[in-house]
This record gives sequence, C-alpha cells and structure tokens, in this order.
Amino acid sequence: MYVNASILFSILEDVNDRNGREYLVGHDAPISQMLVSRNGSICITGQMGSIEKPNRDSPVFVWDLPRRRLLWEFRGLAGKVLSLDLSRDNRFVLAVGLNDLLIVFDVETGDTVASKRLAVSESTKCVFASIPEQDVHKFAVITESAILSFTLSFDVRTLSYLLSPPETIKTIGGLSRKPVRVVALSDGGGIVIANQSGDLSLYNLAHNQFIGTITLGAPVLDIDRCPDDSLLVLCQETATNTRRSFVRKVNVHQKTVIPVVTPTADIVSLRATPNDVNHFLYETRDGNIHSSDTHDLVTHTIRSKAVGIQTVSTGTESLLLVNTSDAYECWIITESLCRESRVNFPSKFGSCVSIDAIHHSNESTFIVCGFDSGAVTVYRDGCLYSKTDLAHRGPVGSVGISLKYSVTGGKDDSTFRIWSLTTTPQLVFQCTPSLCSITCIRPDKWNERKIYFANDKREIFGFDLDSEKVFFKQSCVKFGDIADIEIAQISNNEYLDTVILSVHKCGRVSVWDPYFATPIATRELGDNMECLAVTSKTNPVVITASRQGKIHLLSTEEKLSELKVFQHPIVSQNTAKLTATKIIETNGEPLIVTLDEFGTITLLST
Repeated sequence: MYVNASILFSILEDVNDRNGREYLVGHDAPISQMLVSRNGSICITGQMGSIEKPNRDSPVFVWDLPRRRLLWEFRGLAGKVLSLDLSRDNRFVLAVGLNDLLIVFDVETGDTVASKRLAVSESTKCVFASIPEQDVHKFAVITESAILSFTLSFDVRTLSYLLSPPETIKTIGGLSRKPVRVVALSDGGGIVIANQSGDLSLYNLAHNQFIGTITLGAPVLDIDRCPDDSLLVLCQETATNTRRSFVRKVNVHQKTVIPVVTPTADIVSLRATPNDVNHFLYETRDGNIHSSDTHDLVTHTIRSKAVGIQTVSTGTESLLLVNTSDAYECWIITESLCRESRVNFPSKFGSCVSIDAIHHSNESTFIVCGFDSGAVTVYRDGCLYSKTDLAHRGPVGSVGISLKYSVTGGKDDSTFRIWSLTTTPQLVFQCTPSLCSITCIRPDKWNERKIYFANDKREIFGFDLDSEKVFFKQSCVKFGDIADIEIAQISNNEYLDTVILSVHKCGRVSVWDPYFATPIATRELGDNMECLAVTSKTNPVVITASRQGKIHLLSTEEKLSELKVFQHPIVSQNTAKLTATKIIETNGEPLIVTLDEFGTITLLST
C-alpha cells in the first residue's frame, strides 16, 4: 500500500466487524489491499474474499476520493487480492489474486485489458515502472522465487492492448525470504524489493538486469520513496524481545545508508512527503501520526466518519465530541486522542447535523444534538436526558446549550427556540426575526440572558431574553457570507466588553460590539475562510482557517493583529478541505483541533 502523505493512512469511511477486521462502505468482505494515487484523486481497494470459500470473488474497487463515490468494480480475482499497483499516469490498475491470476484493468473505460495465469503465493507483489514510455507500460510481478517482467502496449492493428510473455530476471537468494514491499524509482525502469532478511535488491525493468543489493541487517517493515529517489526504510530490531524499530535513509544510486533520528521506537509505518526530501510522517502503534521535523503529534485518525466536532473542558479533562451523524463519540484529549465512549442516536431521527456541549459545576456534561428530521436530543453524561421529536419543521440548522437551557435554530422554518434543560423539555420562547435559515447559534456564556445567532442572509442578531426583543442586528452583506461566529470578552483597561467575532467566507474577520453598528476591529486575510475558534481567556487568541488549510492566529488585544500564519500539515489544494476547527486547552497549552472532509481529525499545537 502506498499513500500520499497529505492523505495519511485513512481515506474512506470504515466500520469493523466483531473480529476487528476493516471494511469500506460498499464492501462485503474485509480489505486485503489498498492504495491511493499520489495526487489523492483515486483510492483502490481489494477484498479478502473468503477463507472458507477460496473460489469466492475478490473484487477490486476504484473510488473517486474528492467526490466520495465508487467509479468501478472489477471482477476476476478470487480468494484474496494479494497485491495492487496503479500506473503513474493513473490509467491502469495491476492486481494479483490468490486464484493464480494477474489482471490489468483500465480506469478510464472500466475494461479488463489483459490477464495472465501465474503461480503465486501469499507474498506475491506487483509494481509498475514509474514512467510509461510512449504508451508502453512496464511492470513486474515478484514471487518468492522469481521476478517476472511484463510489457503492456497498444496494438493499432487490433485496437487492443497486448501483454508480452513474461521475462524472468535473475534472482538472488535473499528474495526467497518473502518480499515485503516493492518501490518503483523515478528513472522509469528501476525497482527496489525489500525482503524480510533486511536486503534491498535493485533491478532495472527496462533492461531486465539485476543491479545490486544493499544489506540493512534487520527485517524491513515498511519502505517509501523520497522525491530525490532516496528511500526511507523502517526496520525492526532483532536483538531484543521488545518490539523496537528504527528508520534509515538509503541512497540507492550511491548505496549509502544514513540513520534517521526519531524519538520513538514503536513506529509501524512511514510515508515520505512529495515536496521535501528531508520530511516524512510516521505512524506509531497507538495510531498517532507524527512529523519528522518536530516529532510533534500531527494527527490521530478516527476510524468513523466524522461530520462535526465540539470541544468541552470538565475542569480535569479536555474532551472532544465527534459527531458521526448516527452517533457521537467522546474522546479524551491529552497529548493524543483516546476514545472513551460512543453513544448511538435513535435511528428514527435521521442524521445529526449540529452538536454543542457544556460542563456543569455539578460534574455533569450536557450535550445537545440537532437532527435533519427536526428532532433535538439532550444527553447527560452519556445517557439520554431528554428528547423533542419535532423541535422544528424541517432540519435543525444549529444548536447551542447553556447552564439552564438549550437553544435551537431551524433551517427551513427560520425560527430559533429556547428549551428548558429538564427531562421533559418545555418551550420557553420562540422568535422568527427573519425569513432565513439560522446557520449558527451561540449563547453568551457570561450572560445567559443573551443569545447571538447568524443566518444565511448575512445577518447577525443579538436577542435579550429579559426584554424578549432583538437588541442587536447587523447586516454583513458587503462582507460576504458568514462562515461562523463566536462570543468572547475583551478588556479596555477599565471593564470587560462582550464582543461578537465573525468570519466571512471572503476572508474577512470582524469584531462587533453589540451596542454599536460598526465593527470595532476588522482584518482582511486574503483567503477564503471557513472556520473560526477562540481561546477561553479574556482577550482571546482568534484562530481562523481556510478550506485549503491556511491557518491564521490573531490577537484581540491589538485589534486583530496577526500573530502567526502557517499551513495545515496534511491539508493542501489536492486533498480533503477543512470543514471545522475548534480549540481546547490542555495543561495550560491550547491545541487546535481540525476536521476535514474525509473525517480526519487533527491536533495541532499553536
């Protein structure tokens, strides 16, 4: 399996059976192989088939990652898909099955263009040469005893693809120790085979030649190619009883081996980044992914499909609440993520679209959830506390919660409603300030009698429960669509002011005083902003993020002066875009929590 480092190690929605085997949506059997194109556009998976029924089909699926849809389902292999590879022009899929069959599939047309019977084993690998030459694709199949070279070319006379007879490349003894992984070099014909004995064997497919061997002296666990054709190799120590691993950088042309310093000895896989020869990401056994630059935690991949996130502090713990649309998961945030519990939503309510939480001084954590059916539920410490089957006519647009009530906004009925925080919720108040969808609700945590919300008409409202009137209304038409709002407090050296922070999709961030019509501070960031978060302290730090992963840290003490700008380490123009960001403080240090379109949750230090 090879995966672009910016995509990381988890791509699509996963579920697990009782044996812990991984599935992808659309599969009816466990996955045996998965790879992702280096531009992040295609994911290819192969099924395990069935051990009890060795003739059972093991289809190969091709997924469109940006659109999250199935492109092709290829048949022909059975028992198990042993190995997969994708040509470097993303045109052909090469697959080997346990039914002794090699098949080449055309991704553009969905056709099977070539097939061949081979003697295979569980350790059989296949690999394309890096660069196709004039529509001629070279590839190799590596078994425990031989390396077979093939050529796939197009015949203009028959208007079909032809597969050449296999040519056997002379093998070496170390190859019989089961090939672990095969990597194609960028010269178009070079491949490197890593085996369990710790040898890296170099071959040239263009001339069917064996080049040489580099001995590492320890079993190879994983390998990946850097942009300069050097290799990152993960090896396992054999001298101790404990599972310890180390990384080496290998120059295959000069045949030199250089140690790479990593702070952990429990690495299970690694991936080079496409634009920096000295930077890579590595995954540890606990599921965390780290950066080689700082060795800081980059991300912990959550297996379930996350569609929303929320953070809450209990005073002793920092919690991350993950909305998976059919359940919410509670994760404890320390230096990493650890799932504490999962609570399934009632299926009759449909998908959860909004979630908010608050921790009471009585040691209880309350969570309010809004659904696309119009229902609202409240959970107390993981147990269903109350429910309202029809809180709104149509989907709930946003929810919020305070110490005494929950507040909901309708997407279709344009109404916001306040509910008592009791086991039998009572409607306290409702208002329809405008005929527009309510997209964001924020109770004022310093004054619970005030609620702020925004709609899709580019308007921000402040509502006073005492007077039951809208006391603040601001049109932001000239600023563009409102992506999010937050409530904060800033000090002017004499007293504290409650302010509204708004971020607009055009890249503008504004600070509003509820008693003035014009913003008291504003800043143009030049990027299309999607996310907003603030720290909990007075004069908070403001965090904004664009869908493309550009993150800005702003100070409210100096009227939105910029403190820091950096790029999200795993989000770029070619990968999943950011959809949400939150912030949580652990041990006095703020952590940025981000969510992208693939459901990957990332922890970043500020």
